[in-house]
Amino acid sequence: MSADGVALDGPFANQTDPGSETAVNNTSGSLLNPLLINPRVNLTMNIWMSVFVVIMMLSLGCTMEYHVVLQHVKKPFGMFIGFLSQFVIMPALAYGMVHAVGLGGLSALTVLILGCCPGGKVSNILALLAAGDMNLSICMTVCSTTLAMGMMPLCLWLYGRELTDSHTVIPYDSIGITLVCIIVPVAVGVYIKYRSDRAAKIILRVGGVIVLLQLVIGMCIAVFLWGIDRLLSIPRTLILVAVVMPFCGYVLGYIMASIFRLPHNCRRTVSMETGCQNSGLCMSILKLSFPVQEVGTVFFFPPLYAIFQTVEALIFIVLYHVWARKCGKEKGELNLLAALKKKGQHAQNVMNDRDHQPNGGPPERSTDCSDLATPVAVSSSSADHNASGRRLTEWESML
Repeated sequence: MSADGVALDGPFANQTDPGSETAVNNTSGSLLNPLLINPRVNLTMNIWMSVFVVIMMLSLGCTMEYHVVLQHVKKPFGMFIGFLSQFVIMPALAYGMVHAVGLGGLSALTVLILGCCPGGKVSNILALLAAGDMNLSICMTVCSTTLAMGMMPLCLWLYGRELTDSHTVIPYDSIGITLVCIIVPVAVGVYIKYRSDRAAKIILRVGGVIVLLQLVIGMCIAVFLWGIDRLLSIPRTLILVAVVMPFCGYVLGYIMASIFRLPHNCRRTVSMETGCQNSGLCMSILKLSFPVQEVGTVFFFPPLYAIFQTVEALIFIVLYHVWARKCGKEKGELNLLAALKKKGQHAQNVMNDRDHQPNGGPPERSTDCSDLATPVAVSSSSADHNASGRRLTEWESML
């Protein structure tokens, strides 16, 4: 019998977590908010989260391009790299973290389950903020969630089969509902974008405001339900894992994408998809596999991981935008200097041509009609420049 109140076998059976005596030794569940195990509250939260996911994925679908999605489907190299990062790197990383910090019992099993979960829907928002490839991001989320039906049992069997033989239940119904909540609104958003770009922009703006409000409300509800004191009652080793594991996931995902020489926006996308795990799915597995009263405060590890994975991703995103703005400013200055130099060289050439003309007059005009195309070319160039300016203005207004 482990300190978590669950009978376990295998190499983790005789291990205990430092600090778990006060954190997990309450089988009565006194540290748990009674609302967390209230069926009506759970149903309300599930409905609210489903509506939130539908609106979020519909808005993200309005950013996707139909032909780009087809390119990723026909040449799924980026999705294959994401698959390796999601179901090879993260489970191995979770297994290594379990042994590195000496976790045992249900704490070790919880970390392994979270490491084997597919990417979370938050990764799509983070990829958008990181100026990543949204088409690749959503394709990776859909594929990883679909493949999770087979890959999660396989990964849990490979890395923790001594712990999962008789306890862990894979919630295939929850995975199926998650797939429906992702695929259907995304497909609708792609269709709206394909039919009317203006309608897609309106939905993107309105949906962005709604998603922001729901995130704020969700954080307030989470603080009320979980409580800072309950989150801090988690064993210190689990807190360390919650801090280090997403950071390593982001870094290893970017390195993996860089090794295969993906474009930079795809590298950021793979990084976000690798480090972000579906903590809600992990909590569903724990609820279906073990009574909440027996799980104890280990049940708080997935939401704590979700907090740190979001905070660390936002730090990476801010650093990227600062670096991109600095490099963009330097590049703009170099382009300006090059343009001024080119303009000065052109003026010098004109002066030299005038010096070589008799009596210093203007150069003789050719009698053929080749120069008649010059005004048309200038007009066409001006029109292209104006159109490019209008497109840039539209992008800036949308952002």
